[in-house]
Amino acid sequence: IFVSHNMHAVKTLCPKSILLKDGMLIDIGETNDVISNYLDINTNSGTTNNFDPESIRSYSDVSFQLLNLNITQKGAQKIVFNTNESIEIEIAYRIKEPVKGVRVYFDILDNSGNLIIRSFNDEHVSAIPTLGPGNYSSKAILPKNLFAPKGYYLSISATIHNERNCLGGEPLTFLLSFESNSVINMAYRDTVRSLIQPEINWSNAKLEEL
Repeated sequence: IFVSHNMHAVKTLCPKSILLKDGMLIDIGETNDVISNYLDINTNSGTTNNFDPESIRSYSDVSFQLLNLNITQKGAQKIVFNTNESIEIEIAYRIKEPVKGVRVYFDILDNSGNLIIRSFNDEHVSAIPTLGPGNYSSKAILPKNLFAPKGYYLSISATIHNERNCLGGEPLTFLLSFESNSVINMAYRDTVRSLIQPEINWSNAKLEEL
């Protein structure tokens, strides 16, 4: 039996899966179907991509507490984001006692649970930092012209390196939907088949006859 919240690992190792919540059987069947159900159940269903602060602060342990989350585009909360504008993710949290190796991070997944992007707030440090008590904010910018006009899942997590998950094992998951305002594939109106749609610069020229 393999038990995990790592969707990529579950999909790779298990052709069939069981979904449990609070000790109750929620779903059983083909892994892709169960993963989709898991993501839907654990996704914020509000009208904006922001949790209520009181709910946010319930994600806490002896060393760490979430304070607030904001996912905005051009400073505004949205339900559907434009592909040709960057997105800011801000995670505010409290450190309750000196602790080494606290990491906040996000995953972006497709609707089958495939991991597309994982990014940590301390990816550029040269040594594992120790944080003292206080309130902190970590911000990340998702670049423009990266995503396709489709839906993704954004999961927010916090961990103490090689020790424990600070959110009780369940990431906070948002639906991240995009619509295209760019000129990519405008002439052909093709369906985007790739998981993401970065803007790739091409040059075209007619060659002289040899």
